[in-house]
Amino acid sequence: MTPARLLVVLALSGCSRVVTPDEPATPESGVVVDPAGEGLCRVEATCWGSILDEPKAPCSVTVTDPSGLVQYDGPAGFELRGRSSLTFDKSQYAVELRAATELPLWPGSSWRYLDDGSDPGTLWRSPGFDDGAWKLGHAPLGFGDAHLATTVRSGDGPSVTTYARTSFVVQARAAVTKVQLGLMRDDGAALYLNGVEVARDNLPAGALYDTPATTEVSDLEGSTWREVEVDPALLVDGENLLAVELHRISSDDPDLRFDLYVEATGDDVDVDLLGMGADADWILNGQYVDRVLFRNRLMYDVFQSLGGKDRYATETRFCTLSLDGEELGIYTLGEKLERGDDRLDLGSADLPGDSFLVEIDDREGFLENRVGQGFWKLEYPDDGDPEEEAAVAAHLQGFEEAVLGPDAADPDLGMFAWLDLDSAVDWVLVQELARNHDAYRLSVELWRDEGGRMYFAPWDFDLSMGYPATDCGAEGWVGRTYLQDGVSVDLPFVQVMATVPAFRERLVERWRELRVELLTRDVLEGRLAGYDATLAPALDANAARWPIGDIRFPTDANYGPDLLCPVDDYADEHARTLDFLWARLTWMDTWIDQF
Repeated sequence: MTPARLLVVLALSGCSRVVTPDEPATPESGVVVDPAGEGLCRVEATCWGSILDEPKAPCSVTVTDPSGLVQYDGPAGFELRGRSSLTFDKSQYAVELRAATELPLWPGSSWRYLDDGSDPGTLWRSPGFDDGAWKLGHAPLGFGDAHLATTVRSGDGPSVTTYARTSFVVQARAAVTKVQLGLMRDDGAALYLNGVEVARDNLPAGALYDTPATTEVSDLEGSTWREVEVDPALLVDGENLLAVELHRISSDDPDLRFDLYVEATGDDVDVDLLGMGADADWILNGQYVDRVLFRNRLMYDVFQSLGGKDRYATETRFCTLSLDGEELGIYTLGEKLERGDDRLDLGSADLPGDSFLVEIDDREGFLENRVGQGFWKLEYPDDGDPEEEAAVAAHLQGFEEAVLGPDAADPDLGMFAWLDLDSAVDWVLVQELARNHDAYRLSVELWRDEGGRMYFAPWDFDLSMGYPATDCGAEGWVGRTYLQDGVSVDLPFVQVMATVPAFRERLVERWRELRVELLTRDVLEGRLAGYDATLAPALDANAARWPIGDIRFPTDANYGPDLLCPVDDYADEHARTLDFLWARLTWMDTWIDQF
């Protein structure tokens, strides 16, 4: 394909760089195509500034297919993705392809601030105001909190308000179609762009001088980015002024925290990368603890093979990644699990809550999860519409009541009146085949389309096939409880599911069907041979960059300092993984009646 010529404008700390990508190049040297596999794609990215957890750093990226044909060459936003990126040496990245991208105001930027309790009136919000007498410091600013760059006065008098101002320049204003502010605040904040109020968060209506915040904010909420969409028409050529007033819950409130970034982007660019379908959102996964590099790919491909739209799993391709000139070895480039014409093709809902995608998160979400760990987190719709959220919440609560109620096995009243039985069976079989450690507590994604039943989509198999290394063996069902502060906690949705006669009968029947069709050793060996052929040309370089003996899972109080099975090299890990799979097939053949 021939991508359109794109312009990316990148700004960092007052220095700007304009990149105009060249027309697609001829096949690059060094790209290896193995006829026995699909070949390795190539991703090369250059970013301006550190890649953060949030927001997405402005980058320029080129994606090349195994034959050397350029699939995309242009702007993108890169962001660390997943908690593993914060603890593993080899990060994962969320990538968004864009027509233009800037981060004209980064987290941790410098601000002028007034913290003496005086009332500056209203002119301080406007670009022409002289703030030269105000103090200067870098964000995060505040007091009584951890990891602050600037400590402001705690307010010796009765005032609860602190004021801050800064300016930024957008280089490609004509190309910008979306402006997003990322706000971190404890407790309340009002934001003004070029003198116009654009957000009021956790504050009442009316005049605001010395007005307490509406509610007290927890430490977690106060250190979480909140996204605020701003009309790009409010931008001006040259300097733009951001003014912020920060409000505590009371004058004796012991803490204050504030940071803010500005992200200015063009339209998303939907590109069909490597035949995976057109979209702007992609994931680069380094498979750091998956030392054989194909755990996720294998289980996604297996689930997809089980049939049709209702067995959706993300598509991935093996690539090599160069980031800012550093070779980072083998990654998978793959789809983000989300709604999209070439992803989860969820139809437009006639009523709120008819179509949605949710996942289980152990830290945050819009609804407490009564049948699993943590919270339900809403992935689609993601616009924060209260009516949509309430409708999805009501549906999930109905499902929870069916699971926890006395009629859980009833086909009209129980859990499978809400959940598709066949999808659940296939999803459980894939989780159990891999013996996925996180199967029932974290790696849970549920979707619903146009008022139907809910379906599962598989996700995240890095801790599977013998990991974590409690025994490295292939026996035993995946745990249906989890440990929290050393205490075993139930996971009712899978515990109850395993008691429903219709589910148990279909599970046994389906496993035996698959063992003579799609889950034979010959079929799985064919898949693995293709992966091996594709990965082979890059394995030595990947091992040199990430020596297998240095790869460690972080210490976990529940399991010990290293959750990975001991191996000497890639060949040893590969053989151990295949031994696990063949032993697991045999074990499940024997024990499937006892699930």
